[in-house]
Amino acid sequence: MGFYIRKAFKTGPVRLNLSKGGLGLSAGITGARIGLNTRGIYVHGGRHGLYYRKYLKKGTQRDSGRTQGSAPGSGTVYLFRDTGATFSPMKPIEMASDNPVFTLPSTNLFTAGALITPLFLLFLALLSLSKGLQWLFVPALIASLMWLSWFVYQIYWRNRVQKLLSDAEISVKESGTLPDMLSMYKKKIPERWNLWLRFHLHAVIGEMAIREETIDTQSILHSLETDYPIPGNSLASIRVSILNAILEEMLTDHLLSEQEELALKGLLKSMNLPKPEKLSITEKIDFYSQIRNEMEKPLEKTDPDIPLLRGESAYEQFEQVRRLKEKVLNRFQRDHVQYREIGYEIESEGSLILTDRRILLIGRGTDEYRFNRLADITTDHEAGILELTFTNRKTPVILSSPQPLLLAARLEKILDILRAC
Repeated sequence: MGFYIRKAFKTGPVRLNLSKGGLGLSAGITGARIGLNTRGIYVHGGRHGLYYRKYLKKGTQRDSGRTQGSAPGSGTVYLFRDTGATFSPMKPIEMASDNPVFTLPSTNLFTAGALITPLFLLFLALLSLSKGLQWLFVPALIASLMWLSWFVYQIYWRNRVQKLLSDAEISVKESGTLPDMLSMYKKKIPERWNLWLRFHLHAVIGEMAIREETIDTQSILHSLETDYPIPGNSLASIRVSILNAILEEMLTDHLLSEQEELALKGLLKSMNLPKPEKLSITEKIDFYSQIRNEMEKPLEKTDPDIPLLRGESAYEQFEQVRRLKEKVLNRFQRDHVQYREIGYEIESEGSLILTDRRILLIGRGTDEYRFNRLADITTDHEAGILELTFTNRKTPVILSSPQPLLLAARLEKILDILRAC
């Protein structure tokens, strides 16, 4: 048994999340998860405070087994609304996802400004034909041919620089060096496409050099800086975007391992980043490193302000913990589909004390749960909640804490102690 947060294996658009207690699967969109509970298999997903949970029909279910009043294609969709009952988990001052992604130059030739010229020339040509203005038709035709020549010229160089970028990817991947052809074409390429190529070399080849262990990161990044400079603070912005993307991938389980921390710090050393940008990344790394250290810290016995059972030891106390209950806020039907808006309401709030026998929530009263009945722990860091499944309860106990991962880790450590006894 274990709590459901750790270990993810990428398989294209599907992500498998493993724990000792079971298997979760994320697929399709951000925030979606397929899970299993007492009501059956469901899809859970959503963002920005509104979530949905749709229960899937079993493949062996026959039409005769439908509930009364259902129609073909009908089902029940549960919409989860943020009622403000949950705590927001601790976050660093600036999350990786809060940083705007650097926008690279586009290859699009049909921008609004570029289309004005051909449309105006077409208008002049049609006007000259309709009004019999032959003196206007010839200049309009010449101008149209000139524009067409310009357009073909742009297409040629667009295709050329895209091919050069593709060749550079292959060369760096196979030999770890930039191709000589790049330097040969560097002075021949028109300014627009030269700038496009340089930006994309830093974004694409730079990311390859940062991610691939077989590539000499410092050598490639130095070559890009020296031979293919880009204006302003763009270089730092591109590299910060790459580092933030890597950090977000590492934090898909909301934990930063020691190996991941060392890898990120090594990458920072190999990059020539300005001090403010480097400090921003370092603060994020240190924040998640602190969380990991807290979670891995051994348990220490404490002396709570409540009487304990004979021979019972208290290990941890968490303040501001809420016990929540799911509540149907609204019901409606649309296109033969039943919708239920569900939110959390607070049932009790107070201090959570963990002993070697019990989980105690001390508020206006005392809620007590036995560790020997605890079957599974599921943690949702974004929502700031834990679901504790007990063998003697039909529904899980839902808790909200500002530190859901730390609380889950402490519960697991106590379970490890009990298993060893």
